[in-house]
Amino acid sequence: MSLLRKFLSFIMCVLCVGSISTSAFAEKDDIREILYQYCESELGYTWDDLTPYNIVQHEDGSWDFSFYVKDAEPGTNGLVIGALDSDGNLVEIKGPAPVSTVEWLNDQIRKCMFSYQDLYELKKQWEPKLDSLSEQDLADFESIQSFNPILDFLKLDIVLPDEKCVSYEAAKQKSIEIIEAMNGWKPEMTDYIDIMAELVYIPSGMDHPVYQFIYGTAGDVLHAKTVLYNKEYTDELSQQIRDIWEEEKTVFGGNENRPCVISIRIDAYTGEQAGETYLETPPVSDIGYTGIVLWK
Repeated sequence: MSLLRKFLSFIMCVLCVGSISTSAFAEKDDIREILYQYCESELGYTWDDLTPYNIVQHEDGSWDFSFYVKDAEPGTNGLVIGALDSDGNLVEIKGPAPVSTVEWLNDQIRKCMFSYQDLYELKKQWEPKLDSLSEQDLADFESIQSFNPILDFLKLDIVLPDEKCVSYEAAKQKSIEIIEAMNGWKPEMTDYIDIMAELVYIPSGMDHPVYQFIYGTAGDVLHAKTVLYNKEYTDELSQQIRDIWEEEKTVFGGNENRPCVISIRIDAYTGEQAGETYLETPPVSDIGYTGIVLWK
């Protein structure tokens, strides 16, 4: 399983009480309408408050479902999750549950890492708060430090490009050229990679910024964006992602050759590569995306 798929795998929980006729939801569109009604009657969320994430029927006729809550309260997982039994009874339904500072901030960072501008704004928002974290928060951060060093990451000198920097477009194109020059790379492979993280920052020992681009395979990135940006995980989208993964397996010559991570730094003043290329193929290490950024 790739690095992103390990971090972004969604565990459907069977979780509250009511009943409806099974004949009312022979089709997924029918059950979606009924589940919206349950969300409103049980939790007070209207259609406009929610985005479906996943609605799954099992072989025994039971259903698991989940919805994203738009504008969910900070510090929660932002999810309505629940289940129906095979007779159409609402087994349980729960609204957004509180999560730890680590879990919430990890999610926010991951959403922002597709855009260096968003990451800069998050850094500005959280920098003043880092010195006032509770002892429990610090212990939680320490528990994941070895593979996902979030606090070290947020202490980076994350900036925006200044007037001396080469353009973002030029730096990104240079990173692609470096990838395409790697041994064994074929032109068609470029169509199957995408940005999974990017940032501009001043590394230790330098007096000016670098662009850092972290690429993953297109299927993994699409899966990540679907989950992180609260898009509906439809049957069609699920099939699209599976199709891309199958195409990637052919293009790269098997899953064992798929580049789970390619990380490249471009000197923002010279436009040339700074440091070495970080390349990871299966089996992947336990290093998280913030750890990849901090890799030297």
